[in-house]
Amino acid sequence: MKKEFVVLVLLVIALFSCNKQKIGIEIDFSKKQQCKLSSIVDSVQTIQLETSPEYLIGRVDAFYKDDGCLFIADKRQKTVFIFSENGKYINKISSVGRGVGEYMSTTVVCLDKFKKRFNIYDEYQKKIITYNYNGDFVAERLLKDKMMMSSFCAFDNGHYLFMKPGYHPYYDNDIWEVDSLLNVVEVHKKHNSKYKFPLYQPNLFCGYGNKVSFYDFYENKIYSINESKIQFVHKFHIKQ
Repeated sequence: MKKEFVVLVLLVIALFSCNKQKIGIEIDFSKKQQCKLSSIVDSVQTIQLETSPEYLIGRVDAFYKDDGCLFIADKRQKTVFIFSENGKYINKISSVGRGVGEYMSTTVVCLDKFKKRFNIYDEYQKKIITYNYNGDFVAERLLKDKMMMSSFCAFDNGHYLFMKPGYHPYYDNDIWEVDSLLNVVEVHKKHNSKYKFPLYQPNLFCGYGNKVSFYDFYENKIYSINESKIQFVHKFHIKQ
């Protein structure tokens, strides 16, 4: 019986050890390592963009590729340029103003690959303006009370995931899911009140399909949200 008990204890220890190794990633910045690009990519392609005084890019703030189109957001010019995957100029979204379909700033942009639409969030007017892949205006929606965000992405069911990492005493600082009318469906992760500032980097990383991952830099953890379920993925053990 004593022997069986010892074996059981060793199995439990081994099980916990395996789980720790699985979810923990050791990072030691004191050790310099080189990584060849060929070890993580299979090919590199250079695309020469068509240029003209009418569509010169000032500063690239975001870049997306989908359905044979390249979308380049230029925050300095408050413009989104649309090129073909071969670099040919197609159109640009440049509707600065206070009217319907117009924005005062391109605070955050979001590509909806499921509906083939491009979204611009205007922080000053607290609204999201939607365009199709040709750059034509489709619709605009006002954010609800106490809503403000610095990053968002689209799900295939028409919902959006909002992230608000910047501190403000009036606005919610959480990660929440909203429907197509921007009504809150679910709060996936609330801000821990013991920290003055929220726990998230100002980016949501869209993965494959309906999966989105984000990094909590206070906890040093990565979480993923898939089909409205949040899941812990990895923890980093940073030595320096």
